[in-house]
Amino acid sequence: MSEKKTWILLALVIFGAVCFGGGVLCGQHVLRATGFVYQENAADGESGAETEKAAVDLNTASAEELAAVPGIGAVTAEKIVASREAEGAFTSVADLTARGVVGQGKLSEIEAALTVK
Repeated sequence: MSEKKTWILLALVIFGAVCFGGGVLCGQHVLRATGFVYQENAADGESGAETEKAAVDLNTASAEELAAVPGIGAVTAEKIVASREAEGAFTSVADLTARGVVGQGKLSEIEAALTVK
């Protein structure tokens, strides 16, 4: 790996750890800025509202948007983007395991937060 790529990867890892690993530091403002949208939904007349995260599209999301998904860090996000660039668009979320990007256990953890359009 070239020195430039190493520094970029290191910067992404640090950024992800600070902003997305400890959501207290950056909160929803960073998540909104990266496209990880929150939608407020009132459920069956309850006074409170539930927060539901919109699914992130594997074919259009940037590495930063993917890294914001719980369970996906900066390294996995870069692998997803690299796979998309090398092998083309994903046809399903399960393609992540077929392409060797994540294992079955990790896929089970993250698949509800992802989509393919």
